[in-house]
Amino acid sequence: MARRYSDILGECRRDAALRAEQDSITVGNDLSVLKPYTPSWIDQAHWENMIDRIWNKPGWQKKSNVARQNRLTEVDGEVSKHTAGSITVFQHMYKMEKQKKRPVTLLEGYHHCHTSTNVSSEASESGMDEASGGRTREYITASSKKVADVFEAAMLEKHGPDTSDHPPDDFDLWEEATGGRKKGKLVGLGSGGDPRVMVTRTSASSSSSSTSSEQVQTLEETIRRLQEDSTQMRAQFEREMQIQVQRQVEQQVLAHMQQRELEENAREQAQEREWQQRMNDINLVLKKFTDSRPDP
Repeated sequence: MARRYSDILGECRRDAALRAEQDSITVGNDLSVLKPYTPSWIDQAHWENMIDRIWNKPGWQKKSNVARQNRLTEVDGEVSKHTAGSITVFQHMYKMEKQKKRPVTLLEGYHHCHTSTNVSSEASESGMDEASGGRTREYITASSKKVADVFEAAMLEKHGPDTSDHPPDDFDLWEEATGGRKKGKLVGLGSGGDPRVMVTRTSASSSSSSTSSEQVQTLEETIRRLQEDSTQMRAQFEREMQIQVQRQVEQQVLAHMQQRELEENAREQAQEREWQQRMNDINLVLKKFTDSRPDP
């Protein structure tokens, strides 16, 4: 498979958490709240079993927290962070487009997710956020600002000084300007699949009539690959669950056999004690009988 089984389940878990948060449900350490948000390709019983037997266990949560810290990749000696919670940059862009009622550029989405509001600073031309009421939004790390500056300079060089002529999205240029992908992800944009075929947000590039036959082919190929992955994922998931169920049955059978053996041993010991008691009683009767007989 193109992706690891654990990565796929991680995406399912994060998607379920996002859907729960959209329903105003707080997702904490207890992941039982995710049970109603079963992925379409996973059986409900298997999904609940995964939550109860794996994800809600302290051992798994400890490993998950360690892995989450390890995934905070370092850029130029700093930990790359964002301030937008658990959902992706592209999902934030989708929300921003609905709020602003206009296409949102890739740089706007990145800026929104990697800055924090500074209420004590004067609004600046580069840092002003129209949703912050005139307050300045500043990048939380120097590396985050560097990514934005490099991409903005690359856009000006490629598309000219008039920003109104710039396309909202240029993912190839982003990848080139930021030094390529890291662990399969675009720097600063995180996970969420190939952003060029995101179906969860209104594509501004499509509205500007830039859709090409190559993009259509890419979309069709992605859909085909996802369908294949879905079939393989379901088969893999069912195999994993079958192995787990088989192990559980084996453990139950072994425990039952051990219990029966203990009961059998206890029964044999009880019978032996009973037999010994009877022999003692017989010997006592014989002794009394012998003692009661007169000497010849």
